[in-house]
Amino acid sequence: LDPAQEQEIDKSELRKTANIIAPIPKPSSPSSFIDKLIELTTGAYNEQWISSSDVYQGLMDKLQAAKKQIGMGKSHYHVAVNILGAYKNLLDAQRGKAVQEATYQMLYYDADALIGMLE
Repeated sequence: LDPAQEQEIDKSELRKTANIIAPIPKPSSPSSFIDKLIELTTGAYNEQWISSSDVYQGLMDKLQAAKKQIGMGKSHYHVAVNILGAYKNLLDAQRGKAVQEATYQMLYYDADALIGMLE
């Protein structure tokens, strides 16, 4: 490849990444927000931005548990907040290891925004 072709490939990959990495608009409800966070986490794993299936499964287990609590109503939101805190802790532990930096920032930011909505 000549440098111009390499640059075009880089731009194409950057556009693809930006479409996935960009912070999501704040959904209107906690249930739609948790669904979007599940979708983003799965997308990051499928793109291999989360490189370990064990880490991915741990993140998904936490999101599914939080989703269940959110589905039980506002009186259970505090439990979902605690579970999402554990999700963020796992992201912290795997930052730069099994979770790429840009992915960490996206998922952590969105989990934090969801926690803010629940509190």
